[in-house]
Amino acid sequence: MRIFCFNIQRYVFFVNFFLGTQVFAFQLVKSHLSFEAKTNVPGLTVSGEAPVSEVILKQNKNILENLQGIVKVAELKTGIELRDEHMYEKVFQNEKGLRPDIKLKGSFDSCEVKNSSMCKLNANIEIRGKENPITLELVIEKTGDREFKMSSKFPLSLKKYEIDIPAYMGVKVKDSVEIELSAFFKSELRL
Repeated sequence: MRIFCFNIQRYVFFVNFFLGTQVFAFQLVKSHLSFEAKTNVPGLTVSGEAPVSEVILKQNKNILENLQGIVKVAELKTGIELRDEHMYEKVFQNEKGLRPDIKLKGSFDSCEVKNSSMCKLNANIEIRGKENPITLELVIEKTGDREFKMSSKFPLSLKKYEIDIPAYMGVKVKDSVEIELSAFFKSELRL
């Protein structure tokens, strides 16, 4: 089986060459990543968000198989420009002075799109060019005849990515950062 992927103006096409040609198309309607990091000051958190700029989803009929996503570091925003610059430099800049995009790549443990499903994604997340394995629980919710939402909440350790814990003027971020991902899709085929 050979799979080819093309991302054209927020459309993701999959062409499957196996006993003929079938085309599955998903329109990525909206995608979003948000984060919240607690600090050593009670009640003070650092939060931000970004669109997930590229999502590639492979399916076989109603069974989801693989998922890939990219978040451009330059699109992560906290709402304060100076804090964003510190975040880019202290958290996302690697030893070569580069700020590589955040990448997620994984495969599902048997995941069927139904009215509502909980699926496990065995994935790797790459930050600053360093990759670590993670198992994510994704909620798949059918939102219409040809539409569904995929979402997940999970903690991410900065130390696992060899990131020095950021601190500024006595305020220090804690190691565990809460991440929330969501993506909405439309399909040309009935789900």
